[in-house]
Amino acid sequence: MNETIEILRTHESWLMKRILGYAKDRGYAKYTSTLEEAWRLSIAGLTASLAEGARRFDCIPELGPEEDLTKDPLTSFGVVEARRHRERGISLPMFLGLMKYYRQSYCDLITEQVASEKLPRVRLFLDRCFDRIEIAFCQEWAKCDSDERVRELQKNARLIMNEKTAYLTVFESLAEPVILLDQDDLIVNMNHAAVSLVIPEPTPGALYYHPEEILRREGTNPQNSCHAFIGRKVHQVLPWIFGGETEFPSKSQLWRAQGIVANQQRCYDVKHTEMLDLSGKFTTGILNLNDVTDRENAANILRQSEEKFRTYFEHSRVGMAITSPDYGWLEVNQRLCELLRCFPKDLGSMTLETLTHPDDRHKDRERTEKMLRGEIDGYTVEKRLVCMDGGYVDTITSVRAIRRSDGTVSHCFVQVQDVSNLKQIERRLRESEQMLRLVLDNVPQRVFWKNREFKYLGCNRPFARDAHLESPQEITGKEDFDLSWKEVAHLYRRDDQEVMESGQPKLGYEEPQSRPDGSLMWLLTSKVPLRNEQGDVVGVLGTYEDITMKKSVESALRISEGRLRSLFDAITESTLLVDIKGTILDLNEAAARVAGLSREQAQGTNLSEHIPPEVAALHVPIILECYEKAEPVQFELVLHKRILSVSVYPVQDDSKRVVQFAIFAQDCTERHQAEQVRERLALELARKNKELQQLIFIASHDLRSPLVNVMGFSRELESHIQDLSKAIEATCADAVRQGSLARLLTQDVPECLSFIAASTAQMDRLLKSLLKISRLGQSVLHFENLDMRVFVEQLLQGMDYEIRIAGADVSLDVLPPCRADAAQLSQVFSNLVSNALKYLDPKRRGVIRISGSEAADGVVYRIQDNGVGIAPQDWDRIFDPLVRVEGRDADGEGLGLTVVKTVVERHGGKVWLESAPGKGSTFFISLPR
Repeated sequence: MNETIEILRTHESWLMKRILGYAKDRGYAKYTSTLEEAWRLSIAGLTASLAEGARRFDCIPELGPEEDLTKDPLTSFGVVEARRHRERGISLPMFLGLMKYYRQSYCDLITEQVASEKLPRVRLFLDRCFDRIEIAFCQEWAKCDSDERVRELQKNARLIMNEKTAYLTVFESLAEPVILLDQDDLIVNMNHAAVSLVIPEPTPGALYYHPEEILRREGTNPQNSCHAFIGRKVHQVLPWIFGGETEFPSKSQLWRAQGIVANQQRCYDVKHTEMLDLSGKFTTGILNLNDVTDRENAANILRQSEEKFRTYFEHSRVGMAITSPDYGWLEVNQRLCELLRCFPKDLGSMTLETLTHPDDRHKDRERTEKMLRGEIDGYTVEKRLVCMDGGYVDTITSVRAIRRSDGTVSHCFVQVQDVSNLKQIERRLRESEQMLRLVLDNVPQRVFWKNREFKYLGCNRPFARDAHLESPQEITGKEDFDLSWKEVAHLYRRDDQEVMESGQPKLGYEEPQSRPDGSLMWLLTSKVPLRNEQGDVVGVLGTYEDITMKKSVESALRISEGRLRSLFDAITESTLLVDIKGTILDLNEAAARVAGLSREQAQGTNLSEHIPPEVAALHVPIILECYEKAEPVQFELVLHKRILSVSVYPVQDDSKRVVQFAIFAQDCTERHQAEQVRERLALELARKNKELQQLIFIASHDLRSPLVNVMGFSRELESHIQDLSKAIEATCADAVRQGSLARLLTQDVPECLSFIAASTAQMDRLLKSLLKISRLGQSVLHFENLDMRVFVEQLLQGMDYEIRIAGADVSLDVLPPCRADAAQLSQVFSNLVSNALKYLDPKRRGVIRISGSEAADGVVYRIQDNGVGIAPQDWDRIFDPLVRVEGRDADGEGLGLTVVKTVVERHGGKVWLESAPGKGSTFFISLPR
């Protein structure tokens, strides 16, 4: 039966609704409770009794004739319920009738929920259980006689009366007006607070204790009592509740009503609800009026306060926000948005922690946790908040927690004050202090300050080093007698006392100080009195600098000045130092001799006093140019029939302003005379060279004319010899004579003619080369920009046959461009490449490499070979005309390198070589840009 009991327990609500339905249908509901809990307890108790029966009986709980069922736990609930209903005046038939419908409700449930094969047994179990319960409370009922029943009814009546009195007292004592209405919205009852809405100072309980007939019998006018409202519409008695409307709002709807009560304007929240009646016995409604006048007044005050707060919140120059641990940002004022450079919606899911600069989050993380735990109510912290544009703002942020009744934080009030300006001022002050400390610690002067007791209050780092202290802080509280210079401390104290007592500074005096190693150093010291705001002397401030080196330098400078004066006087050039007005500041012995004055006589005089006016007028503009441009100038002037080369150098001060001139004058009369001689010789040499060129041209031109005749007549003589040979053969009969003549004509004479032809050909080539050289010096150069890579490649293509015959490898490297005469420059490269091919070493394959590079003043080209090479003693003369170097036998007249040198020098360049016998030669050609 356990399964059946579980069905009954889980369907408690179903059973309650079923039995209530039977009670309403059969008319039992008007004698039963109107509340749900009473019906639920009856079902729960009955189900518990059935569960006890299932536990106690292994099978069906059959009946026995001798059993006292009033003592059976199965029937205990029924017995108790029977006694309670009997005490309330319920008859046995009425109770038994309702119990039959309880049985019916349980049977209806198991019919729906239990399987058909188990249903008969379960139904029999329920029938026997209910039979036992009914018999038990019948036995209980029968035990009570009529007198006892009367006593029970009397007792129960008293209880009911007490209960009614208690509920009436509660009803009348309710502070809120309550009006009970019937189903037609007629007033059934009103509590004391409700009657007070109409009748001033009514009597509590008048409706219950003063029925209308009693009032009438006592002569009281019913219209002046609360009974005048019973049975009337609420709209008629209290029309202001509905604001002129005649119908109730919908059930359970709350509305606001205002009216005059006791000559005061009152405000009420009104709600119309139905009674909690399950049985339908009472179908009345309840009209509750909640006086909210004070609350409204408080709300108005709160609203005004909130408006003030809202005005302060929105217009405050301090950033404000209201946040919630559960809902994030609730309110954000405009100032906070300005600080964070954002809109409220931009904050989104961000928290105060995520808005905090990462380096500052540790500052309030622990405080926030304490606030959430309830250990503190809030905190204030300096930190940086990150702005939406990536920057940050320095703030003082205050957070205050607003808690619920259980102590948990409902939301937080946040104030953010922008202290960027203060922080900037602090940073500037800190930087200023750091700068002051940095300056103090890095100036070469030592700085210290003492109080009137001669104890040190502070110093800079150089002073601490002199005192052999690790840091300036160690000096505080010490005296001079505690430091390494204690031997001279009495001198320092005397000076301190003098300054503090006189109130006058003591400036720029020298004093000694001993070092730990026993050596002596010299100080340049200044001390001034320290005064407070009232002007009283409270100490002394001192500075000094180590002038030991300075004194050494001054000594060395004096020595150096002596040496410089000796050197100055030893200079052979006349040297003067003048100011911008021309006053002579200093001069050496050479200048004094030229001026014919001593140094003392010349110093302080003006330079114009020693120079003729016409000379000064000519050269003053040049000196002015030196002053204006702050650049040296050079010029020559004639003074006392001597030619002087003058150089003027500006002397500038630290601001680059010309303040003096250094003038150097050198007598160059003899040099000018020598240059004039050299110019005359140069002109004569040019004239001779021109005559030589003309002579070479005439010689080469005029000598070639007879040479051509010799060559022509030689060929003519060869033809005549042939004719003579034929004539001899025809006329001479003597064979011996004929042979002798034939040998003379065919061997001896042709051999002489061949020598004559070779010599005349060689002389012709020499004359052509001389003519070519003479023409090179006379031809006009046509300069153009040359792409040397293309230029040399085209040149080598024309020499391809010669290169292949020589079996050489010719390569080109980088060749920078140049500006030259293409025709003449081609002679340079063709001559050099031809020479390289002619003088290759037959023992190895020839390699010729042509390259070039940029130089500071132009370009340099190199023609390098691995030929036989040239001995160093021949490097210079190889460029001379008609020179043939020993070991370099080849066809040619010895004028190729002469042509190369002539062309290169006409271009303003030069040619030279580096070579070693057996290793090859490299010819260099340097050309200006």
